Amino acid sequence: MSAFFARAPDEVRVSVSRWLSVGRRARRIDQDLDRWIDDELTREERATPRRAKAVTRGRNVDLAELQAEVVSSCFSSEFAESPPPTITFGRAGAARARRSLRLGSYDPRAHLIRIHPVLDQDFVPRWFVRYIVFHELLHAAIPIERGRDGRRVFHGPRFRARERAFSDYARAIEWERAHLTELLRRPRRNASRPTLAGAWRAVQGWLFPV
Repeated sequence: MSAFFARAPDEVRVSVSRWLSVGRRARRIDQDLDRWIDDELTREERATPRRAKAVTRGRNVDLAELQAEVVSSCFSSEFAESPPPTITFGRAGAARARRSLRLGSYDPRAHLIRIHPVLDQDFVPRWFVRYIVFHELLHAAIPIERGRDGRRVFHGPRFRARERAFSDYARAIEWERAHLTELLRRPRRNASRPTLAGAWRAVQGWLFPV
């Protein structure tokens, strides 16, 4: 069981055990867990964020430069009175077979964008990294919506409409599909790099789609 549930009350831990046994067939258990997790994540977001040491310059990409371009062209009103998120390269994941890869993430607690270092390679177009930066800035600019069932919606209609209006959206999606296999292989070649630890990252990977 994830360390995220270490502070959970006994009834929540029992629900987790039952959910692991029967999965989403137990609708009430599923809803109760969703509600508790949602409350805990909201509490985490409101907690005082930790200072993050930003690493913006890679071998091929300067994230600070890219973010400044995107903010100037796409988010001038959203960040006119408040600073945009801090941006940094994250750390490569563990050397294991993958079927998916999170290329970027936005942490609202720390107001921090992390970009996967796999994108700091000469075969990755600069305009593609620019799109990933735009996507994460969009998460910072558009508040999380709520669906009819009360659950968080991270890519709601407003988000999707604005994302599709981005100049490089179509070719970025096409490029990612064409090169996903190559991107998935690259982190496994950098296994010596440390991994991100902590319950928040583990649960975030489960709950938050990119």
